[in-house]
Amino acid sequence: MAKRVKCALIPLLLVLLFVVVFESISTIFASGHAGVRPTSPHQEQFSPENESRELNKIVGVLEGLSGNEPLPEEVIRKLKNMKSKDLGTVSALCDRITEAGDSARADVAFMLIMATIFVS
Repeated sequence: MAKRVKCALIPLLLVLLFVVVFESISTIFASGHAGVRPTSPHQEQFSPENESRELNKIVGVLEGLSGNEPLPEEVIRKLKNMKSKDLGTVSALCDRITEAGDSARADVAFMLIMATIFVS
């Protein structure tokens, strides 16, 4: 069973790595300066109230994808204990899911969210 989980996670982690590298490279070229990256609201440290708002947004998106079934307590616990940077990444991916609707882009964002939660 554990071997199957590892085999299933390897492609997800490769996709996550590809997305992170691609986004970094495209951001560098888009900014025109190799050392300067534009700031994103998801890269900031969250205040406690903003963190709560982001958590509620993330939980709402994930529950919406699961047919409005409540998330398991372990997932909610992992989200609450997640680093601010990772929480920002998951929040940005949730924004992409909301924008993309029912598409392959939303499916990839969902897989990246699950991989991020799993490894946190």
